[in-house]
Amino acid sequence: MDNKIIAVAVVAVVVVAAVGAFVLLGNGGDDGASSVEGELCIYGNANGDGEINNKDVELLEKIKSGDEKLSDHPLADADGDKKITDKDIEIVKKIIAGEKTTVRILDQYDEVVTVDYPLRNVVALNSDMITMLTPIGGTDFVAGYVCSASYPVIQTKLTSQTNAVRLCDGRQLTADGWSAFTKLDASLQSKGQEIGAVLIMNDEALTDYKDDIQAAKIPIIHIRCTDPYLSLDAALLFGNLFGDKYKDIAEDFVTDSHNVLNEIAKKTEGIKEKTPFIAMNMINYIAQDESQYTMFGEAAGGVNVSGTKGTGSDPLKTVDAITIYDGKIKTILNYTTKDCVNADPSTMWEHKNIKYISNSASFKDMVFINTSMPTTCRVAYTATILYPELFDKAWADDIFQNFVDKYMSYLDGTQDDGDFDVSKDMMTICTYQDYQKSKA
Repeated sequence: MDNKIIAVAVVAVVVVAAVGAFVLLGNGGDDGASSVEGELCIYGNANGDGEINNKDVELLEKIKSGDEKLSDHPLADADGDKKITDKDIEIVKKIIAGEKTTVRILDQYDEVVTVDYPLRNVVALNSDMITMLTPIGGTDFVAGYVCSASYPVIQTKLTSQTNAVRLCDGRQLTADGWSAFTKLDASLQSKGQEIGAVLIMNDEALTDYKDDIQAAKIPIIHIRCTDPYLSLDAALLFGNLFGDKYKDIAEDFVTDSHNVLNEIAKKTEGIKEKTPFIAMNMINYIAQDESQYTMFGEAAGGVNVSGTKGTGSDPLKTVDAITIYDGKIKTILNYTTKDCVNADPSTMWEHKNIKYISNSASFKDMVFINTSMPTTCRVAYTATILYPELFDKAWADDIFQNFVDKYMSYLDGTQDDGDFDVSKDMMTICTYQDYQKSKA
């Protein structure tokens, strides 16, 4: 069969305003269980409660009869024709039954995307996307992916338990990656299947190939997979799109995650003088105010003082540039991807670009945080850095261990003793003191 990527015209992506759908998971009753906030932006989730079930069917019937207004329920219009008919109700009933249908979602760039349900054969670009999908079992449906060869453990479920094709190295589609992508597309079509969606953080990940993918009518879904909150919304979204047991796993994962975030928020909300910090990544890049790295520190109760607007990062270009923060910060949070292994501290503290940070008055207070773990765990370890009087590393280790045992048990198979211990088998954070001890 001819590769459809070569054959069709460009399809425009419809851009709409964000929809405010709110989800409450957990019972939130008097027994102490906490309610969990999140979003499930699937059209058909008419009442916005985070589940697509008979309650949505009942509400759609009321909207159809005129007893409720469509304008009051922005996610009700399942088929996008701006009215509620039997077709909307049929789509929702098929989702409930786990039957094949077509659904519309609102991605995290506020773009409406149409995908087949249940969603299969996704292509995931970059290691953070894989880290987001793995705890909910989403790697079962990854047909192709882009990830650095430097992170083999992150890719373990893909390489040992699936037939997923690693398209290329890095975080973006290269020419070789695009060639592998088109071959994957043709291979799936020969089996009567197709690529269900391409998952990206931003358009830069697609380099020169976005138009070709759109022309092939392959859905592109933007996901903020490193955002401490939106990554959880994404997990809930894909759990529902994959259907069956994956929905339940995602709901449990999101509930556990928000319970941790809520605990941190509750313990830090009364602090009068919050800990000031700057976040960094790629060793010598300062994260901007709305960067997802900055959000880790803020979710942990800290105050960002980077002073640069934007969602990206700015490189330090001179060895004295970092000194503008002297007297303004108590710590530097330096986020780095080191895989789920023990990393040599010298690879960070003796990196060639560490010279751009070493003149900082806070240099020895800097801590490296490994981003090869779920976003909630990154926030937990960050909290131990910002507020050691409230959170210690043993507390964060317990949280991460619970996530490993419940959602990432594949990591046990990476150890000779068959038991992955987060406190021994992986570098989670690395302080200057850890570096000094390693040298000694």
